[in-house]
Amino acid sequence: IADFAPGQPGVALKIANDPDFMELLSETKEQYARFVSTDAVSKLQLAYELADLESAQIKEALDFWLLRLERELKAGRLEYASKIRSLINTRKLLDQNVNVKLLLTNLMLAV
Repeated sequence: IADFAPGQPGVALKIANDPDFMELLSETKEQYARFVSTDAVSKLQLAYELADLESAQIKEALDFWLLRLERELKAGRLEYASKIRSLINTRKLLDQNVNVKLLLTNLMLAV
């Protein structure tokens, strides 16, 4: 639980009380692994899978990825800075009326 909600007791409590939420977070962790991988095909498949979700679910996944990338950056992995920048820009554009599938495809190709 600490991996998913560092310094966020409200989220930790939600995780502890909801087994379905823990399953969702496990899936998000698997998606993150695909996001940071070098396999372009897997990333594009992920973009299409995410595009089928509701905007709120996509934002939650991107927020989790951003948290993980920030931890990696603090640990000295400077190559993650560009991924963070791309992810922040994508997250901002989700609040506008954009084609989600195209936006996520561009994100996957950029990182």
